[in-house]
Amino acid sequence: MTKCIVLVDNSNVFIEGKKYSARKKGILQAAHETRAPQDPSWRLDFGKLLHFMAGGRELVDAILVGSDPPRNDSVWESARR
Repeated sequence: MTKCIVLVDNSNVFIEGKKYSARKKGILQAAHETRAPQDPSWRLDFGKLLHFMAGGRELVDAILVGSDPPRNDSVWESARR
C-alpha cells in the first residue's frame, strides 16, 4: 500500500473555508468592506480532512502548520489530540 504524509496550512485552509462557505450561503459583502465575506460559523473536521487527503493511502504522519494561536484556541487543541 502507498504511504503518505499530509501537511495542512491551517491558517489558509480556515480562512479560505470561511470564504467558500460564505459564497455557498450567499453571504454578501458589506458596502464598507474591501475583503471577501467570510462565514464565521464554518468549521473544519480535521479527521475527515486527513481521511480525504490520504485518499485510501496509509497515513504515516500528519503535520499542521500555521500562525501562533492564542492560548485558548480550541482549533489547535483539537488538532493536538
